[in-house]
Amino acid sequence: MHASLPTHAGEMSIVDFGCWIPDKIIASSHLQTEIDRFPHLRSFKIAEKAGVVERRCSPDVVTVLDMAEMAARDAIYRARKRCDFAIEEIDTILYCAVFRQYTEPSTACLIQKRLGIPSAMSLDISDACLSFVNGLIIADSLIATGRSRMVLIVSAEKPSRVLKNSFNAMMRGERGPECLPSLTVGDGAIAAIVSSRSIPSKPLLQLSAFSRTTLAEYAECCILPSDDKPMVTDARTMFEGALAHFPDMFRRLLHDLKWDLDDISAIIPHQASRKIIERGMDLIGFPMSKCPLTLDEFGNMGAVSVPYTLKQAFETRPFIQNDKIVLLGFGSGLSFSIMALLVMHP
Repeated sequence: MHASLPTHAGEMSIVDFGCWIPDKIIASSHLQTEIDRFPHLRSFKIAEKAGVVERRCSPDVVTVLDMAEMAARDAIYRARKRCDFAIEEIDTILYCAVFRQYTEPSTACLIQKRLGIPSAMSLDISDACLSFVNGLIIADSLIATGRSRMVLIVSAEKPSRVLKNSFNAMMRGERGPECLPSLTVGDGAIAAIVSSRSIPSKPLLQLSAFSRTTLAEYAECCILPSDDKPMVTDARTMFEGALAHFPDMFRRLLHDLKWDLDDISAIIPHQASRKIIERGMDLIGFPMSKCPLTLDEFGNMGAVSVPYTLKQAFETRPFIQNDKIVLLGFGSGLSFSIMALLVMHP
């Protein structure tokens, strides 16, 4: 790794998550039929190489603000079963995603208005697929310094229009394999209520520690000029960069926490490619059986992927109190964050 990466102790609790996922499914087999018409693209098999069998697509009339509001309301409903709070007690709203309602104002303040919260610190955070995890880090910092007590973090991603633009550019012969990663994306929204440990509650998780960095040498490996343009990706360079650097970062975090690899109940990685995840788990010696995946059914939902996969893991796996979970967040840039969590009240 190019720079010293300190491990930061966590101060916050994740009370609970909420989500919204569209019903419409786009199957990879449908896209593959068209791709196979072009000899220079036939080697890319979406389901085989990326592990994405299908993904979800939201209706055109449903905006990212609509998606964010539905996920936020679901998170508030679920969190109230664990913590008795009034909605006015949410003092910070962080909207963390690539896709926003407008250039300005912030989508966070629009969510605040829809939820009827009269006063809060509301702002947007955008850092590609790492946006939500960055929101967790910022929320933790605000709570640790006493600036916030209860934070709503929301992410709504609608990359299906990028998929459409990239696919059409490929079909017209304007773009080639550099747009293929765009065909793995899917729509969805996730939200979480995060609180100070001083607030009486039965939270789902507690943040133990995290590490975070960005390596600027990979800054232009994945570029989306705007959401009405194709996305171009140097997937090989970006993924090789991630695989080359994250293992040392991961091991340092475990060393600082005095955690053993065998003690970890689950690792939740970013959901970009099954083959890359398998290579990454092999590099650190962690079994895929303890690595929950959602990319096969939902594709790469950008900033939504890691928290949504974490939420789904609690619905499919028998976690118990004090189980250890690690999040591996990645985003174009190339940015990394590794978070260590303790299960509190599954």
